[in-house]
Amino acid sequence: MQSGYRLEGHTAEPTGRAAGLPLSVVGSAGITSVRAEPDRPMIGSGFSTFELVAAGAPTNRISCHLDAGVARTGFEFQNGEDFLRFEGLLPAGALALEVGRFDAELPFLSSERRLTMTRYLSPIAFGARGLELNGAHASWTYAAGLSLSDRTYAGGASPHAIQPPLEDTYLRLARTVGEQSFGAQMLFDRQNSDLATLSWLQHMRIQLGASLAGPGFTLVPSYVFDRFDDRPMPGVHERHQYYMLESIVPLGAARRWLVTGRYEHEYRTPNTYDPEEHRQQAVVQLAWQVIPNARIALECARADDRLAHQGSADVDAFAQASW
Repeated sequence: MQSGYRLEGHTAEPTGRAAGLPLSVVGSAGITSVRAEPDRPMIGSGFSTFELVAAGAPTNRISCHLDAGVARTGFEFQNGEDFLRFEGLLPAGALALEVGRFDAELPFLSSERRLTMTRYLSPIAFGARGLELNGAHASWTYAAGLSLSDRTYAGGASPHAIQPPLEDTYLRLARTVGEQSFGAQMLFDRQNSDLATLSWLQHMRIQLGASLAGPGFTLVPSYVFDRFDDRPMPGVHERHQYYMLESIVPLGAARRWLVTGRYEHEYRTPNTYDPEEHRQQAVVQLAWQVIPNARIALECARADDRLAHQGSADVDAFAQASW
């Protein structure tokens, strides 16, 4: 993704492509134990997830991606990505067009490609439904997108239902310097207002992140600022700030063992209606790559609401494989 869908060292010409749409099956299964505090009940459960992914390039200028989850009730298309990508709008991968449903995200911050099973506390990706222009030039990658809004009604004197308009916009810019990557994304997201006199609220999100490679480890820091504004008076905007630091450390000469640690903190600024809030989460995982497409892992996570003095501790043991 950091090279505009082209292999390293070949950014000036298309990469080799295989005809057809290869199919992958990704599955994981495991056991979870959860302890909630202060009540401290123990909850044991099993989980399993399966996903079908078909992606490829039928022609040199068109690539596509389709995935769906498999549950007892059948296929689930609510999550995942389904899009067509039209390349070659400008030569050497400088501009391409994506149409469909996809995650608008920084390439090194992705909920779909995370190593840990615990969900991010930070809002990592924006689920776009629309179109995106993106590309790569030299060490820069860039994107601009237009997405369907989550709005379902219009306010004012006579509120009425509406179809989600194509009005959410975002911009993304990233650069690679040697083995280090830096990026930023800005989102303007219109949502339903909780005031009958307004038809939409402005949700603005600014995200900064980096992937820093060191001797035997990788650090991924990020910062997200969320601002919700649906009230005409000053001083009552809702603001959230998210801080995250993730570390990835391979062990052994063969690098088949991997330790992943992540710490996140959320701070909500107090206003006239909402109190101050602090939440935090810490995750540690030890994984063994049995073969290139299969691994087993043990993961521990703890989440705390600092002001409410409530928290939970999770322990997950799982196996993950793909074909």
